[in-house]
Amino acid sequence: MQVGHVFAELLVRDLTAAQAWYERLLGAPADEGIWRLNGGASLRLSVDPERAGRGVLTLSVADVDLPGGASLLTDPDGNTIVLRQPQSTPDQRDFHLLVKQRGLERDAAEAVRLLDEGFAALAAALRGAGDEHAAALADEASEHLRTSSPPDVRQLRITLRTLPPRQPGVDELDKQLDALDVVLRRRQNLGRGERWVGT
Repeated sequence: MQVGHVFAELLVRDLTAAQAWYERLLGAPADEGIWRLNGGASLRLSVDPERAGRGVLTLSVADVDLPGGASLLTDPDGNTIVLRQPQSTPDQRDFHLLVKQRGLERDAAEAVRLLDEGFAALAAALRGAGDEHAAALADEASEHLRTSSPPDVRQLRITLRTLPPRQPGVDELDKQLDALDVVLRRRQNLGRGERWVGT
């Protein structure tokens, strides 16, 4: 197989904001929505709010001084842009760890967001039922999720078990706590015995 051209596409949520960011990065506006990076590569942005922010694009750049031969950037949607000096050869293991690390960080952030919304909704329901004490506990759990990095899953489980039983949404919160626990453990174990790639 002989490849004549490489065409990269990154998924974004807001095309106008993303195009402005990439114009600053690449130093030129897109031509009919496409950046022709050189004779053999092009970049296009597409809107897909559900899948945006999961892309990785590596650019070999000769005209930028990069300490250590590489630099990492994140666009407004969370896509990872790796800038490398032409003479540097990517270490595939490091690159693989970087992609896994970024994916786990996004998964953890999404799990925290869903839990925060769930505890806030539970607090509102408890308050509506006149149980101010239980509502305050749910509010504390929501606050913990917004301010702790990483959140203490064990403490959140204890809070959930102390709330009145059979409340709407409690089973779903328990499942979401399981999902967050798995992501946080995977993130903690990522790279054990291997070198982590800093962001």
